[in-house]
Amino acid sequence: MYKRQVLGPRQGEQVNTTQRFIAGLEGTLVGWDYQAGYLWSNSKVDNTFLNGYPTTVGLLAGVRGTGGAPFLNPFGPQTAAGLAYLQANQVLGKVQEGEGTLKSFNAVASRPLWAMSGGSAQVALSTELRKEKMVYITDVPKVSQAASSGLAGAGARREGSRDVDALGAELVLPILKNLEVAISTRYDRYSDFGNTTNPKASFRFQLNKDVLFRGSYNKGFAAPTLTQLYAPQSTTFTGGAYND
Repeated sequence: MYKRQVLGPRQGEQVNTTQRFIAGLEGTLVGWDYQAGYLWSNSKVDNTFLNGYPTTVGLLAGVRGTGGAPFLNPFGPQTAAGLAYLQANQVLGKVQEGEGTLKSFNAVASRPLWAMSGGSAQVALSTELRKEKMVYITDVPKVSQAASSGLAGAGARREGSRDVDALGAELVLPILKNLEVAISTRYDRYSDFGNTTNPKASFRFQLNKDVLFRGSYNKGFAAPTLTQLYAPQSTTFTGGAYND
């Protein structure tokens, strides 16, 4: 049985370079305990074709025997000239690059309020400010030369960004020594997706040292990521051989 993949399997390489910076501050101010943090991160990725992406025009010319190309036998092994022709007519090199940047600031402040049977009631306030940005650049003229690349419809440039602001508040009530109730809410505003408010209520009841009950009710929210919204479209072709 002849080897159908004369060029070998499709091979590529993705190199991801990430940088990250974090700073934090915590302490007590006018009766409030606080924590604040800043995050900056940057990620770059390069997508490179190494082998196995023959040009569509080259394949057609070889099968048809036109344009001075050696004849490529689609049903059997290739001649030395045919193999050399295939190796010389591949799409190689960097075909795509992407970059994502995240800037985020968050802060939390808490303090006791009043005495209750189970201890002091506690309140916590929080905020978050976030900036996200991403861009993908595809070498469309290059990837369009090979149908097997799957990236011809990706678009030369795909990019997106968003600002996110959030506020949160939580109240913890130790009603009894063995019963604690917590109530909280969080408000998020996405510059590209809209606003949402999500409450939560929970309890913790310690019946005895061996039995503990917990319960909660809450609403959740998750906006699509920038990658889900703006990543280049691609068509995946199976690289392995299958007996159909």
